[in-house]
Amino acid sequence: MTKLLGRMALALALAEAGGCAYEVGGRAEVAAPQRLTQVRRVAVARFGYAHDWTGQFRDIYRRANVLPPPGDKVDNLDRTFLLEDALAARGYEALPWPGGEEEPAEPPSAALRERLQGLGAQALLLAQGGSACGSLERCSARVSLSLWEAGSGALLWRGEGEAATLLAQGDEMKAAVEEALAGLPPGPGGR
Repeated sequence: MTKLLGRMALALALAEAGGCAYEVGGRAEVAAPQRLTQVRRVAVARFGYAHDWTGQFRDIYRRANVLPPPGDKVDNLDRTFLLEDALAARGYEALPWPGGEEEPAEPPSAALRERLQGLGAQALLLAQGGSACGSLERCSARVSLSLWEAGSGALLWRGEGEAATLLAQGDEMKAAVEEALAGLPPGPGGR
């Protein structure tokens, strides 16, 4: 009976904690701590990724005892604002990516760094990731972030995060981004 009450309490807590991940993990590496302390203004590259909700889609049909139509269900999402908001909360000034600029590769090219530096960026943040809902009960996300100095092109910091949420919460990528950025030292205006 005690186990049942404990499980019910856990389920109730998860259901009421909207927006919270129930599984998170991450790691971070500071590659150039001295240079990182000088960074305040960060250009944030567009963060677009594929969200595969095929499992959720098929789970709905399966529970209704109906054969799902063929094909995968994948949406391309733009969640750059998650990076901008999380950086701002850590004390950095997140600069928007200039329109017309290409998707950068790692390491970013000297020409791109020079253009961004001319716009006031001291560093640039690159992101790669993806998310999926494998069923009605579970969605997961992963993200890999890297912060590069605009002037020299040196890697300053790298972080990875992953998270899983209940479908009703839907904040798996937000939780993964926050987990990845947890290892980034606060910026000059940070807490």
